[in-house]
Amino acid sequence: MKANSIIIGNLYEVKAGRNVTVVKVKSVNKKTGCWICETTKGKKMNIADAARFVKDVTPEKEAKKEKAAPVQEKNDREKSDAQGGHQVESRRDHSERTPGHQHDARP
Repeated sequence: MKANSIIIGNLYEVKAGRNVTVVKVKSVNKKTGCWICETTKGKKMNIADAARFVKDVTPEKEAKKEKAAPVQEKNDREKSDAQGGHQVESRRDHSERTPGHQHDARP
């Protein structure tokens, strides 16, 4: 991202090594010019290079993701209630096992 497009108070995805994490820009250090950010878990970071900012994360997008997740959980609960309150996983087909599997050779 460009340095002039980074707004204090917004949430951004930031590249940290191989990983990408979400941070909130708190302020700008006037002496060094780096952005003082805080991760969602509360860790403070100083970011000097604007290229590390991947994209802006708007609250509307996060709200849609949060609304979508509980609907899925509700559907899972309804399925489990229909099955007697227990979630039942389908069993694997035994033909997928390799020959000589330890559990196949019971005495």
